[in-house]
Amino acid sequence: MEAYDRRPELAHVVAETAMRGVNGADPAPHQAAFDRMLRSEVPSLAADDRRAVVAALCHLDSSATWVTMRRELGMEGRDIADAAMWAAEAILDPIRNRTGAVGA
Repeated sequence: MEAYDRRPELAHVVAETAMRGVNGADPAPHQAAFDRMLRSEVPSLAADDRRAVVAALCHLDSSATWVTMRRELGMEGRDIADAAMWAAEAILDPIRNRTGAVGA
């Protein structure tokens, strides 16, 4: 979120490109990293659940989310990052509770 805040004009371009689905656009640049993290931290997580969690985290960690919160909600960068972190925790907490994973 800090990178988007430093270069808001680029965040808007990236978000618009990703939302339009332009060929070659990578709308989820951290998908592989999130998948690796979950596989490592919660190996017992079912593939369908892992895919859903990865999709949700990718959506949160995106220029589109930053632009939406900035444009539609008038939020500043730090508040956007805090909201994204809160949402990520809300997604991860049930997984932690269900699997007993502490550091996921």
